[in-house]
Amino acid sequence: GGLSYINGPELSPTAYIPKLAPTVTFASNTQNIVYSGAQAAISAPTVTLEGGVVLDPSPVITYSYRIGNAGAFTEGLPIDAGTYEVKAKVAGGNNYSAGESSNTLTLTITQAPLTVKPKIQHIEYGDSVSSEAGNVDCTGLKGNDKLTGCVISVSDDCVNIGTYSSALRVSDAKVTRDGKDVTGNYKIGYETGTLYIDAAGCIDKTSQNQSIAMGDGKFAPPSFVDKRGNAISGTVTYKYDNGYYSYDLLVNKLKGLGEGATGNFTYTFKPDSQNYKVPAQGTISFTIVNIGFTIN
Repeated sequence: GGLSYINGPELSPTAYIPKLAPTVTFASNTQNIVYSGAQAAISAPTVTLEGGVVLDPSPVITYSYRIGNAGAFTEGLPIDAGTYEVKAKVAGGNNYSAGESSNTLTLTITQAPLTVKPKIQHIEYGDSVSSEAGNVDCTGLKGNDKLTGCVISVSDDCVNIGTYSSALRVSDAKVTRDGKDVTGNYKIGYETGTLYIDAAGCIDKTSQNQSIAMGDGKFAPPSFVDKRGNAISGTVTYKYDNGYYSYDLLVNKLKGLGEGATGNFTYTFKPDSQNYKVPAQGTISFTIVNIGFTIN
């Protein structure tokens, strides 16, 4: 008899080559960086294959971290100042499998320097300085961080008008990022600021039109207050009929005027304190009236 043949399956000429395990290694076990307001930028680990085989494609490295060296790992890289344990991993490629770093990185993020200084302020005597955060200058804020609070105080010697070069002090600065308190990411240095105290104005509360009793001559003297309503003491001089008078001398002069006489005199007010603007001037118009009475 003869031989018979049956066609079998067609064999592929491509042999199966197993994927290589990558070696992922941090060159150094420690790294120190300064807080930047963003995810930490670290030195990437090296990823190699045995025998120098070229990775296809180039590996994508991802990271995870945990605070200190205990607890669960969080995907990504840390932002805030502190000490962290970081590990790296790569996803599989065409000729390599997924893998993790053989060692971990101890990452220390140190505080960034931040300088806070009060802005120059001009106030009137008796006013308070503004303690809002907008009245300070900051140097060194990172990313989207914002200075949202501080305390501005004034030296005790700032009691009169003048220039005080180191009078303003700032403390208790608070920095936030998206509503979160991130003050701990900064090493804060405080500087002093200059305060100018200017003379305050005098508000004239004098009665400008007055009736003066015939034969008496007395009138309501000028009255001045500050913007908080506090009386301001001072000296008043008067000018009437081309002459200069004190209050008593002007009263004696007006005593001699008859009923119905009218006129005016000017006054100049000089505050006793240098903390108020000088001089303040005004005019009083008057009418001499006869104040009679009957005894029954």
